[in-house]
Amino acid sequence: MIVVGALSAFIGLRAFLIPHHLIDGGVTGVAMLLASVFHLSLPLLLVILNIPFIILGVQRLGLRFGLRCGVSILLFVSLLQLVPMDMVTPDRLLSAIFGGVFLGAGLGLVIRGGAVLDGTEIFALILERQLPFSLGDVILVLNIGIFLSAALFLGVEAALYSILTYWSASRFADFIISGIEEYNGLLIVSEKHEQIRQQIYERFRRGVTVFRGQDIDILFCVITRFELPLMREMLGDIDDQAFFVSYRIDDASGGLTQRRLVSGMPH
Repeated sequence: MIVVGALSAFIGLRAFLIPHHLIDGGVTGVAMLLASVFHLSLPLLLVILNIPFIILGVQRLGLRFGLRCGVSILLFVSLLQLVPMDMVTPDRLLSAIFGGVFLGAGLGLVIRGGAVLDGTEIFALILERQLPFSLGDVILVLNIGIFLSAALFLGVEAALYSILTYWSASRFADFIISGIEEYNGLLIVSEKHEQIRQQIYERFRRGVTVFRGQDIDILFCVITRFELPLMREMLGDIDDQAFFVSYRIDDASGGLTQRRLVSGMPH
């Protein structure tokens, strides 16, 4: 995944973004901005700017994680340095969108492989543990300054296209990381909780956690977004007065989070 991800990100930059002087966010965006304004070597800038973050990652997140990040970044930089590639389309809008798609797919695959392609993500992971903000909030604040600088040095139009690239990349990266089977947490309150629990296991092969209450039990389970309509239908058939809340879960593992039985009977 790291190799394919680095290749996808390389295509996004070399074939779509660089020919149109568009940038992404994070360290990669800073390097692209500096390379475009001062006519410097983009691969060299990527190495120099990412080294402090890799060292920080080794110190705070472990040697294995830091080495994986170093390998993925070096592979990405080597492709940029050694492999030539022509511009795919002269259309700036298409380049902004599809450059973001390829870049986002690459970032998502590398993250799924246990590494990152951008030192900003390492910094945000560390900073997130110390501040009451989410990872997305931290990265967003860091990128605001980058795109304001792009508007100043590259022009407002280039900055707006770059924001579109960043949005496209972040959406596609989320899709790759979460996968097509995006998980949803489900809380269910019903007097017929025992019947509902049995049906969730029999129909969906999902484990159910029961929160014991004095008057009524509350059920919690994890399903995919495609199973949510079927779950609503099942709840309506059993108890049309049942109260339930669903919300997105970024990650889930263990227990009965897949259709196959992972570890024994549900609790």
